[in-house]
Amino acid sequence: MIQETGFYPPIFSSSRKPRCFGLYPVPIPNKPAMKPLPLQKVDIKAHIKTSVAKIEFTQTYINNTEDLLEVEYFFPIPHNACFDSFKATYEGTVIEGIIKEKQAAKTEYTENVEEGNTAAYAEINEETGDIMKVLVGNIKPSTVIEISFSYLQQLEVIRNSLYRFAFHSTITPRYNPNPQVKTSTFYSGGVELLSHYPQLPAKKGYFWNIEATVECRSPISLLECTSHKAEVQEVDGPCNKKIRLISDSEGFVFDKDFVVLFTESDFNLPSYRLAKNETGYCAMIDFIPKFSDEPLDDAIKAARGLSK
Repeated sequence: MIQETGFYPPIFSSSRKPRCFGLYPVPIPNKPAMKPLPLQKVDIKAHIKTSVAKIEFTQTYINNTEDLLEVEYFFPIPHNACFDSFKATYEGTVIEGIIKEKQAAKTEYTENVEEGNTAAYAEINEETGDIMKVLVGNIKPSTVIEISFSYLQQLEVIRNSLYRFAFHSTITPRYNPNPQVKTSTFYSGGVELLSHYPQLPAKKGYFWNIEATVECRSPISLLECTSHKAEVQEVDGPCNKKIRLISDSEGFVFDKDFVVLFTESDFNLPSYRLAKNETGYCAMIDFIPKFSDEPLDDAIKAARGLSK
């Protein structure tokens, strides 16, 4: 079964302290606040085409209470990213996000919840500008809910010789676009790292699964993870490779950013890409000039130093 949920321009109104990350039961009047629902597994997949990455972030939570819950999901979107998609999977039901007029989306969500359906509704916290909030209604006791979303992000260029991709482990204070508001107001319970969020052992496999597929125009001359132990595989020739986190199901803690460096043999040649939209096409041009004759090895050493 597939349902749709509405996404719309920023709107946020709440007297409660805003959250930054996780799945939280909506407060029930005259009842004590409930703890956030624990994580069971995290899957992060980055699909990188030269200078742009599409990150797919999937989290598996469990309703470990005896209550039928309406929950709020929060996640900080990186400041240089564009939100792309949202999906929630629950007991065979898939809820997919589409853009709708905000009042129509709110009405549709309320009607579905009142009818006992599982539904979702999303908004952006206008105080922070970069925290996504999604309401999901009617989560049964002792059941699992999988939340997935994706965003597009342009990569950082290092010394006009390398690209740098990072998946941030930090919830705060990195995502604080409003310097007049103290970072501590954006979260509850001291959750500053993803690894600090309540967790339960994964039912199978590893808790953290992170991999990045890199596709370039010319042969990839360097692909490495500077933050964690990782393995590199050639996928489909020298222009397409994959790098995957090496972790174990016991004791691994995602307590620092996952950082990948890569470059290609024709790094400084101009390139372009086209994407179809509602009215035609849009184009993106990459032009990274080479300002000096600095050896690539020196640029790599400098980039590794920045990643520590």
